[in-house]
Amino acid sequence: MADNFFEEDQLASMPIEDIVRASLLLDNEIRILKDEMQRTNLELENLKDNIKENQEKIKLNKQIPYLVGSIVELLRGGHEHLSNRVIIIESPFCS
Repeated sequence: MADNFFEEDQLASMPIEDIVRASLLLDNEIRILKDEMQRTNLELENLKDNIKENQEKIKLNKQIPYLVGSIVELLRGGHEHLSNRVIIIESPFCS
């Protein structure tokens, strides 16, 4: 409350030109802060998307060893006719 009184007293003693100038400066600062907030929100959304993608990759990478183990078991499990063949497994996450 005391700050509000001080601001009103300060505004009352300022010339009109200074009040207009201060108002324009505040408007400019508000615009800059809004732009920064928008940029930060966009960056946050991008980071959330990256986190989601990485969590999906982690989930898939936890499943791949089990799948590879199952293929090895199938090849070892009495399928001699497959033992001379090469099986290539392609994954979008392996480079």
